[in-house]
Amino acid sequence: MLRSVLVSPAILEPLGRSLRWLLSLRDAQGRIMCPQHRVEHTGKSAGVIGLALALRSYDPDADKDELLAVAAQQARRLVANLVNEPDSPCYTFRPGRHDPFNCSNSVIDGGACSDALAQLVREAGGELSEEDRDSFRAASLLHARTYLRYAVLDKGIPAQRAWGLAGLAGAWSLENDEDLSRAAIEAVGVLEGVQLADGAYPYHPAEWGGEHAGSADASAFYPSRVT
Repeated sequence: MLRSVLVSPAILEPLGRSLRWLLSLRDAQGRIMCPQHRVEHTGKSAGVIGLALALRSYDPDADKDELLAVAAQQARRLVANLVNEPDSPCYTFRPGRHDPFNCSNSVIDGGACSDALAQLVREAGGELSEEDRDSFRAASLLHARTYLRYAVLDKGIPAQRAWGLAGLAGAWSLENDEDLSRAAIEAVGVLEGVQLADGAYPYHPAEWGGEHAGSADASAFYPSRVT
């Protein structure tokens, strides 16, 4: 779905440089590897998908075929990293919480991955191979159905619930699933219930077990995610 909106080169140019830098970190398998910790931060691959799709839509000088190839390559990496947790029905995107150097957790990575896969299918599904399209769609829905629908109601940090909600909503956009819809509506209601009087959201609400009084106040740490 290509858009005819004009975007300033002052915005497009740094986005293009960011994408090129991220792609320069790929190894022979197409994995984007952290140069410091040698970890494949799957959330970065999800971000690359969104970035490539945005440039494809808004940059008139972009190589749209190359950007679609980049997005599809990283989407395949997401699918390859979707695994069944031991002794659990949940399918999550590795490394998530399993590698301390990933500096993330399963709901943050999973929300980003499920959302990115769904966006790629929605915006460019007709240009993907049938195998890729079906694989990306199935991975987004599987993660949402086995993990995100529960995580958005369990996580103690509102922004993390909201991150999961983005993936849940993305998966729902591919298939109107009542279980996903019910979980999303309930989670949004819970987030609404902890909103502060001034409109901000606490980092870790006291009623959810926040150990430090300051954590129940507004935070500069990804607060826009909730909004």
